[in-house]
Amino acid sequence: MAEVMGLFDRLAAMNELEARTRAEAISDAWKPTPAQAAWIGGVLTPGSSAADVAGELPPWPSEGVTVGEMLTGQKMPSLKSNIEQRKYFDAAMQGLGVGGDALSILGPPGLVAGALAKSPRLLRGVLKGVENIPEDVARLKFTGTSAPEQLAEGTARTIKTTGKYRGAPRDITSGPKLGAMRKRLKDYIAEGSDGRLWYENTNEWLRQVTADRPGVRDRYAASAAITSQGTQVGGNAPMAMKGYNQALLDEPVVTGRFPATQGKSIEGVFTGTTSPLGPKREPFFEALIQDPNRLRQTNDVRQARAFGYTKEDGSIWDQGLGTAQHRFMDEETASLVEWANKKKVGGHADWDRDRIQAAIWIAQKAEQEGTTIAEAGRMFQDFTPRAIVRPEAIPSEQLGHLPGLLDDPEALAAYSQRQREVLSTPQKTDYLTAQTGALTGEVVPGPGSYGGVSRPADAIPVLVGKSTTEVVDPVTGKVLEAMVIDPASRTLVESTAAARGLLGAQETVGYTTITRAPNAATRNAVEIDLGRTISGEEMNTLQEVLGAQFKGLIPLHQEKGVTIIVESFDALKKLTKGTPGGKTPKWQKDLSDTVTETLDVTKKDLDWGLNTGGLVGDVDTWTYKPSAYLEALEAPGPTVRGLLDEGMKNAARRLETLDQQLLKEYPSAGERKEIVSRVRQALIEKGVAGVRELVQKGIVPAVVLGALGVQTIPQESPPRSGLL
Repeated sequence: MAEVMGLFDRLAAMNELEARTRAEAISDAWKPTPAQAAWIGGVLTPGSSAADVAGELPPWPSEGVTVGEMLTGQKMPSLKSNIEQRKYFDAAMQGLGVGGDALSILGPPGLVAGALAKSPRLLRGVLKGVENIPEDVARLKFTGTSAPEQLAEGTARTIKTTGKYRGAPRDITSGPKLGAMRKRLKDYIAEGSDGRLWYENTNEWLRQVTADRPGVRDRYAASAAITSQGTQVGGNAPMAMKGYNQALLDEPVVTGRFPATQGKSIEGVFTGTTSPLGPKREPFFEALIQDPNRLRQTNDVRQARAFGYTKEDGSIWDQGLGTAQHRFMDEETASLVEWANKKKVGGHADWDRDRIQAAIWIAQKAEQEGTTIAEAGRMFQDFTPRAIVRPEAIPSEQLGHLPGLLDDPEALAAYSQRQREVLSTPQKTDYLTAQTGALTGEVVPGPGSYGGVSRPADAIPVLVGKSTTEVVDPVTGKVLEAMVIDPASRTLVESTAAARGLLGAQETVGYTTITRAPNAATRNAVEIDLGRTISGEEMNTLQEVLGAQFKGLIPLHQEKGVTIIVESFDALKKLTKGTPGGKTPKWQKDLSDTVTETLDVTKKDLDWGLNTGGLVGDVDTWTYKPSAYLEALEAPGPTVRGLLDEGMKNAARRLETLDQQLLKEYPSAGERKEIVSRVRQALIEKGVAGVRELVQKGIVPAVVLGALGVQTIPQESPPRSGLL
């Protein structure tokens, strides 16, 4: 019910332009093809709710789907499945449909009432196309269980000859020693109670970056569980993301500490059915997705150390646990849950197995590493690298599509806001990025900057993995190793950037991906934490100051402030000229001083790094050339290409509606260019293949087809935010 009310809240909050644009989008969606007409008729037929509840109702057929394909294709989830996956809105719509069928048996008046009662199911069928809900995949299924085998009934917990507790650390041979172990664990729980919600908080992040899709969440969580073997969270996060993106692109998965086996396991996860993950990794997976039916907590290396396990020679524990050890830890954890709730440890009486385990391992980690509970309890979201795609709202100036936006700030602001809304999911993430299956955070609106003028732009975070590459020290010329965005993640990021550029009539779309630099000389980016997004006025001031003192620096807005990057390697060489080998270049010290004088920050708020982002689009003539985006759009594997095609069809339709509505509200926006409508219509009808046809027929401008895709920035290119 809360989700239903949330929908009405969103509808009530619409401004007039948004409401009219969305209404036209719904109208467009309801111009049925033969398959769509058959679907509508079937849904309104008395008794059809039984098929819906049972999971036999096909989804709303997209354009190009025949009646036969609709009837033999995949089906929408059943009522039971929607409840299990906590899709309560869909379940409520199914329930209303059942009520509609009940009314239908009352004769002609009931048929009318029944049809009206079942109309929510019609809404449910087209909701994905209207509300920008990206595609999900089936929930992950296991072929067996990973729970440790239980002891035969009546088996004593201790070994009679030694007094040792079965599965316990080797020195637990008496009641007092068991009591000492329990005392230590209870102290850890009290110390780590502030980190008790580690799994819930991680799950909330997962729900956001997966656009609340249970199947996608399963895939990522299983990948993270697989690569967690022998790895701390900080090391695991980029490995899991790398493996996830490789599998998403239909590439061989090579990631983790044990890539030969872990890669195959992740590939298995993406088939939808996998063998059990193991007695440690499967509970970890279940905790990450907050499976309501989970029965065990995660028994990992840190938990084993907290319990007091050591290796045969007495050294620190760094290996997996056996069946008896898992059993012992399960039994003791159950007892600790009861104790913690009875004592209201940390002021809480809602302890469960996950919270007990989280508090213990975080406290043990803080103790061992000599750090704080907050630092020890950092989560996947704190360690997963991100690329930031930065499209601007305004179309290419040289193209002249809606040119009046340049001179009408009110129209430009309205256009930017509505474009963001029609291209966002209900979680306020980028729809096209989410549609590919990529994990992405909330879109951050902010000021782009060009020629000293602030213009609306978006920052779209895309979660990526890392791999090793070679970079050149601009001072010494030496080749150094650096960890940068991995190739699969780069392909994924560039495909979504190209989609935004093609649909939005952009000259280019750029992205940054900032990692740790191998030394001071190779640093070419600095992230400045303002605690908020930089304002347009601050951006203009910063650009003016940078332009007067430096050459080749570009400011870019980000979620918590601003990023400044060097526009090219040649520009970096000029900035570092004269720097002694092994020393910090003077330009970095000067920039630190400039930033702290210009913005309300200290040098502690500056985080230097290595940007290895790039550009997609036309960087030769700096105009809108659809062909310049094709290579990036065609580079991913068939799964992502198909998903992106479907997403671009929906987005193209909505953007066309937005442009038309904008001109009704703001005639000063000027004329639309036919090339934009042709490209969008080609996407609606045939996807990227349709744009390829336009290019090959010479209907739209093209670059040389053999040299499509990502290119470097020429030295004469103007510095503008969103390029890199």
